[in-house]
Amino acid sequence: YRLVEKLLARDKTLQVSCWLQSLAAGRAQEGTLPITHLPTKRDELFAYDVVLLLDPDPREFDAAWLDLLKAFVGEHAGGLLYMAGPKYTTPFLSSPSTSSLADLLPVSFGDLQAGQIASLLTASARAWPLEIVAANRDHPLLRFEADADASRRVWESLPGVFWSFPAEAPRPTAEVLLERPVRRVLDVG
Repeated sequence: YRLVEKLLARDKTLQVSCWLQSLAAGRAQEGTLPITHLPTKRDELFAYDVVLLLDPDPREFDAAWLDLLKAFVGEHAGGLLYMAGPKYTTPFLSSPSTSSLADLLPVSFGDLQAGQIASLLTASARAWPLEIVAANRDHPLLRFEADADASRRVWESLPGVFWSFPAEAPRPTAEVLLERPVRRVLDVG
């Protein structure tokens, strides 16, 4: 959260509002345009272009807010990034009040409990590299450089990820750009 907030706030062309769920009562929310509550009305939420949900705690959301978020994406054409995390992904995607978020995501998860177990088993003290899907090697979203090979070298130099939540499959209209390859490693202590 901290890195994302600082990165976005540093860009003077953006207005950033943050709603940190774990913030102690009485402390001000962060961002270049601080807010005092989670936007729960259509006009409040539709004032934004993008919503980032970074391993959100499902207890703060209800079915009405998820319906509003669906309208934000579907009617307002708002952007949505959901970042799975080791703490709340399974409860968020399996709770009756928040599970409909899965309808907005570009992947299906299958058995969430099995995914949770797999994610815990694959957590690592070392980073696993992300690999560019060969068919999308020259995709504009993956470019750090004008030259595709130079961009690939940048991706290869990045440290990778320490944790991921396994998806069962991409949805039919999704385009997979990066993958965390599945590798079986025997750690002997």
